[in-house]
Amino acid sequence: MSKTMIDTATQKDMLFGIITGVIGLVICVLDYPIYSYLKKNK
Repeated sequence: MSKTMIDTATQKDMLFGIITGVIGLVICVLDYPIYSYLKKNK
């Protein structure tokens, strides 16, 4: 996103940003069930 705000983003930059965003979203979605599982077993 910062690359888009400062300069023109290329197709490769946009693809990298989307992939990074999806990976971050998956981590956020899986975080709570993992936390609940670990807390229950402790």
